[in-house]
Amino acid sequence: AKAGRPFADACRKIDLPSQGMTVELSKVTTGTSAAIQASQNASVSETGIDDTQLSVAVQTNAGQQTMSRQSIDRSTGSESIVLEDLFRAYNTTLDSTLLNQATNGLTNVATAIAYTDASPTAAELYPKLSAGAAAVEAALLDMDAADCFVTMHSRRWHWLNSNLSSSWPLVGQPGVPAQTGGINYGEKYGPGFRGVLNNGMPVVVDNNIATNLGAGTNEDEIYVVSNQEAFLWEDPSAPVFIRAEQTSAASLGVLLVVYGYFAYTFTRRAHAQKIGGTGLVTPTF
Repeated sequence: AKAGRPFADACRKIDLPSQGMTVELSKVTTGTSAAIQASQNASVSETGIDDTQLSVAVQTNAGQQTMSRQSIDRSTGSESIVLEDLFRAYNTTLDSTLLNQATNGLTNVATAIAYTDASPTAAELYPKLSAGAAAVEAALLDMDAADCFVTMHSRRWHWLNSNLSSSWPLVGQPGVPAQTGGINYGEKYGPGFRGVLNNGMPVVVDNNIATNLGAGTNEDEIYVVSNQEAFLWEDPSAPVFIRAEQTSAASLGVLLVVYGYFAYTFTRRAHAQKIGGTGLVTPTF
């Protein structure tokens, strides 16, 4: 079983440049200005724009497997099965890196929103989800509603679906019945948004989210992020496949290698939020 790349597929995808081991992204640290003209022919507002370069490291994601000549020649479909698993491992590692990598992963750059609750309920969690959306929009100011999305573990999504409540939202949302906390689109794992919450935020379900967090090592986290500020550069041809028979010819082995280059950042504009705490321990149903 492998978790795939649901979060990575929801990020803002850009083709990786053909050369170099870093990609550069512009950060405007001092913006332009506009003001009301004092009178006709008077000088209009001008503020010199100042730009800072953000350098993002290109990383290599790779895996290999040596198969025996016999397993390839004398079985049915073994090579395609191994290759499929290598590609799935590649995608899972890429996605997990975006979420969990030290220093730059989403869990390490997002601002924490604490949800502490000994007896958590979906109704008590919902204000934290709205707090995450409010913080993202406060950071970006002109964010489109469709830009902001929520990423959570499948156990959290199913727990939300299992909860019941007699409380209804004060403000209705387009396409979401007032009596519900959201809509389950009925999509299978991985193809896109799994559903939408009653505040209008779409949900990505991703099982690469850690479930061993907190003092009891049994908590997960929920992330709120802007698609437009979640940058992911990938080689359009990645992952690349190498099949080498010469390397292990003396032992009748065939080497299969899968690799690709990528870069990512969520910090051009600090905005990402993460909800965590004792209210997100292993759910009970």
